[in-house]
Amino acid sequence: MPAAPPVILDLGKKSKKQIKKLKSGSGKLMESVQKTLAELEAQSAISDAVQPVIVIIQKKPAKKGMLSAIAGM
Repeated sequence: MPAAPPVILDLGKKSKKQIKKLKSGSGKLMESVQKTLAELEAQSAISDAVQPVIVIIQKKPAKKGMLSAIAGM
């Protein structure tokens, strides 16, 4: 039986907090991943068998406040 191709989900740029929650298996990103996989299963785009899922996320750069601009002078 040939190996199933991986499912790649690109979630874009997210905050450090959202990424941490996804790693722990909770939060809005986890719900988004589960919803997307359920939709793909319903459309028969992916099989019910074990299939690798790759989630790509970029961490948003931290916002720099006014104090960091003053300290950099």
